[in-house]
Amino acid sequence: MSPTGAGVIVETLVRSGVDRMFGLVGSTVLEIVDEVSQDDRIDYISARHEQVAVGMATGYALATRRPTASISHVGPGAANQVFGVAAANRDNIPVISITGNEASTRISNDVNHEWPVTDVFRQFTKHSVQVHDHAVYNQVRHAVLQSITGMPGPVHVDVPRDVAESPYSPPPDDQYDRLENAASGGRASRTPACPTERAVERAVELLADAERPIVVAGNEFRWFDASEPLQTFAETFDIPVVTTQSSRGALPETHSRSLGYVANSGLAPSNAALEQADYVLAVGTRLSDQTTNDWALIDDSATLIQASVRADELDRFYSANVTMLADPASTISAITSRARKDSTIGYADVADTTRDEYEAVRREKLSPGEHGGDGIDPRLVVRAVKEHADDDFAYTTGGGSHNTYPRLLPVSDLNGRFVTANFTGMSQGFPLAMGAKLAMPDRQVMTFEGDGGFAMVLQDLETMVREDIPVKIILLNNDAFMSHAIRQSQRYGRHVGTKYGNPAFDQIAEDFGLRGISVSDDEAIDDAVADLLAEDGPALLDVHVDPDVGRQAYE
Repeated sequence: MSPTGAGVIVETLVRSGVDRMFGLVGSTVLEIVDEVSQDDRIDYISARHEQVAVGMATGYALATRRPTASISHVGPGAANQVFGVAAANRDNIPVISITGNEASTRISNDVNHEWPVTDVFRQFTKHSVQVHDHAVYNQVRHAVLQSITGMPGPVHVDVPRDVAESPYSPPPDDQYDRLENAASGGRASRTPACPTERAVERAVELLADAERPIVVAGNEFRWFDASEPLQTFAETFDIPVVTTQSSRGALPETHSRSLGYVANSGLAPSNAALEQADYVLAVGTRLSDQTTNDWALIDDSATLIQASVRADELDRFYSANVTMLADPASTISAITSRARKDSTIGYADVADTTRDEYEAVRREKLSPGEHGGDGIDPRLVVRAVKEHADDDFAYTTGGGSHNTYPRLLPVSDLNGRFVTANFTGMSQGFPLAMGAKLAMPDRQVMTFEGDGGFAMVLQDLETMVREDIPVKIILLNNDAFMSHAIRQSQRYGRHVGTKYGNPAFDQIAEDFGLRGISVSDDEAIDDAVADLLAEDGPALLDVHVDPDVGRQAYE
C-alpha cells in the first residue's frame, strides 16, 4: 500500500471484502487504478463503457453477495454510471460506485467536467460522499459498511484527484482489523435481525387456522442466506412458495413446493395461488406493484404476515395482521421452530394440486406450435437450451419482449438467474452475465438478449474476449424494439421508431475474436444451440426469430 489517499482507499476496499473493481480509466482516477494494479488481493477489469462496468460489478455482487466496486472518470464518466447504479439501487445490490473529480481547490468554480455529482447520486444510493483529505479512511470505511448494513444497496464515493494523489498517513493496523471484523468478509448483509417471540407466536396461531396458505419470498433471501430455512419450512408444512422476480431460486423451481414467481408476467397458477390464499407469509419483500400485479393479487380478507429488514416497507402497501422487523432467515427459522409444536399444520393436498397446475401451464407455454412468419419459433430455442445446458446453468436477461420464453426456464438456486427486475433496463443482460461468470468460473453462464438491447453494449464483446470470460450469448433477433412495435400496432396502426435494420451480429462477433453463429430455420436451432454450448470460450448465437410468436403477451 502506498502512503497516499489512493493507497488508503484501496486498502479500505480490500479489508472490507472487495476483490474486484470494474471501470474505465481517466486522468482523475489513474492513481486509484494503478494502486489496484499493484495489489494482488484485488483485480481491475476494464470495460469499454461505464454502464457496462457497473453492470459487470452488479452481476459480480449478486453472485458473490459481496460489495463490488465500479470506477470512472469525472463528469461524463460519472454520468455514464448513473443507469447501472440506479438499477443496483432498485434491486438493493452493494455496488461501490467510485468517481474521480477535479482537484479540491478547483471544485465549486464551475470548471471543466464539473457537475453536482454527489447531489445526483444521493438520489439513488444509500450514501453519497465526497472524500476530504483529512478523513479518507473514515469516509470510505463508512460508505462501504453502509452498502452491507441492513438491506444492502449501492453507495457512491467521489474522490478529488488531489486527495487520491497526495500523501496520507494510513490508520493503525488495528483499525483495519476492526474493519475486517465489522465487514464480516464483506458478506451482505452483516446485520441480521430476529423477530419478537410474540410476533412469531401470533403468526403461527393464525397459520393454524388457514386453509390455503402461501409464502412470498422476496429479494432479501439472497442477502441473508435464507434459502435453506425456506426449504425446511416448505417441506415440513407442505406450504407452497412463490418468489419475486429478483429472488427466483430461493426455493429451487424444480422443488415440489415451488410455484415459480408472481408478477404481471407470472404464470396464471402462480398468480392465482397468491390471489386465492387466505394466509400470506410475505418475507423479505416489499410487495411491490410488480410482485402483486399492481396490488391486485392479495385479497383484502387474507391474513397477512409481513417480515422485512426495511422498516419503511412494512405496512406500506398492505395493512398486515403481524409485522416483523426481521431478516428472512431468522423469521422463517423462528416460525418453523414454533409451528413444529402444532401437529395439525400441513397442506400437502393444496400444494400438490397447485404444483401440478403450475407445471402443466409452464409445459404448455413452452410447447412449439404452428407459426406462419419468417424466422424461428423462440420456444424451440428455450427447449434446446434446456436439453443441452448443464443441469445447474445460470442465465441473465435484459428488459424486452425476448424475455417471454426464456423466463420460463426453471431456476435452480439464487444464482440461477440474474436480473435487475425493478429497473428492467434494456442491455443489462450481457454485462450481468460477464460479472456473474467471473464470480462463478466453474458454472455455465449464458445471457438471453434482444437485438435492441444488445446493440447498446456490443462494444464490450472486446472485454469478454480480452478477459477470457466464456459467456454464451443467445441473441433473439427480430429487427425491432418489438414490445413497443406491438403496442404501436394496437394503438395507432403504424410504427414510429421501433423498426430498424441490424448488422450481421455473428460476423461482428467473429471480428471481435469469438465464435459467431447465425441461424434462421426451425430445423437448425437444436444443433446450433448444442454447438454454442459446446464452445470452450465466449460465443454468440444470432437467432432470427419469428416476431409474431409470443406477441400475445403484449396484446
